Amino acid sequence: MEGAISHLSQNTTPVDFNQRLMMSVSIACNPTKLQAAKEFLHSAIYEAADLLSADPCESVYQLNLQLFPQTKEKKGT
Repeated sequence: MEGAISHLSQNTTPVDFNQRLMMSVSIACNPTKLQAAKEFLHSAIYEAADLLSADPCESVYQLNLQLFPQTKEKKGT
């Protein structure tokens, strides 16, 4: 992340910006569904990697995925 922040703080052209996809979503979560969601996302990230590397490649990109709680667990649970 530090590298990304450093890079983005430099002069970034519209072309540079259009080469990126940054998105986020905060959701209410049913904890019993976490394992299934992790398995789905694991599969999806590798499908995207396969799609991107299917033809002769000229660039290297980094594909990140994060899933983490934004709330603390209640004590006693």
